Amino acid sequence: MEKLNVLKKRFYVVLGIILIIELFLAIFLIGNSGIDGVFYFMFMIIFSVAIFVIIYNEMVKKPFKMEFVGKILKEHKSNIEYTYKIDGEDYKGIIKKFKLIPSATSFKFRDVIDDEIEGVSYRSMDLHATHTQSTGKSSTTVTDFKGKV
Repeated sequence: MEKLNVLKKRFYVVLGIILIIELFLAIFLIGNSGIDGVFYFMFMIIFSVAIFVIIYNEMVKKPFKMEFVGKILKEHKSNIEYTYKIDGEDYKGIIKKFKLIPSATSFKFRDVIDDEIEGVSYRSMDLHATHTQSTGKSSTTVTDFKGKV
């Protein structure tokens, strides 16, 4: 857990530096650009949120999942295997072939656990299946299934 705390501290330092740079840039743009500066400022806020999510996933979430979750599972059972995310092309084909989730067009497989119980191997994972629904003027992503498979 100490390593996780170090990762979080690094994340907050990097995020703080980025936010300070953006604050100074926003003050400069608003002072020198007038109304256009407000547009730039709003763009920077949206850009900051995107940067925050990407940096958080790469610096905190992904290392936590890859290192700590796998170790905790191995402590419980030595032959268990954990993978944070897989492509899942084979599973997409099975789902489509048997029409298990007929309307889904996008599939995300996460937190994959390979294990064996009494000589029977199995794979468990989280699935988030969605499709995009369009009304002509706008489109919405609809969740068809979110759960364990």
